[in-house]
Amino acid sequence: MRDDAVLYELIWEPEAIEQLSTLAKTYPDAAAGVIPAVHLLAGDPRAAGSTPLGGSGTYRRLQVGHLRIIYALSEAAHAVRIILVGRADQPR
Repeated sequence: MRDDAVLYELIWEPEAIEQLSTLAKTYPDAAAGVIPAVHLLAGDPRAAGSTPLGGSGTYRRLQVGHLRIIYALSEAAHAVRIILVGRADQPR
């Protein structure tokens, strides 16, 4: 991340926190990688490996191991809202 980079506020939906907590009990190693990955989104919300969902560009997906993070990006508010944390092999 560059020194002059704009940082985005990270906002966790309560459901995403609960999902991560539940996953951490079954998949502790995979879940441990989620927090650092989310923190990196503050500096680069379009991080390598993230992909847009739908055509709006608002929603994105980032896979961390076999877990998936779904988040909404707001350029106007400079915010990243974490919406879902789940297994990548299960439907949303």
